[in-house]
Amino acid sequence: FSKVFYGFSRQATGDLWLSGFTVSLGGQEIEIRGKLLDAAKLPGYVQRLGLDPAFQGRRFAALI
Repeated sequence: FSKVFYGFSRQATGDLWLSGFTVSLGGQEIEIRGKLLDAAKLPGYVQRLGLDPAFQGRRFAALI
């Protein structure tokens, strides 16, 4: 799963804290937990993740 974690690190910003990960179904499902200082930046972060090579072919199903 190192490609995925490198993908998260490439998209990190100074106001984002990833605090937990759950990987299941052999890496088919990944849940991330964290905080942002400005919640309005979350859609942009998710969009950047979707463009990162580590996440090609994956989709983000929910934001909670």
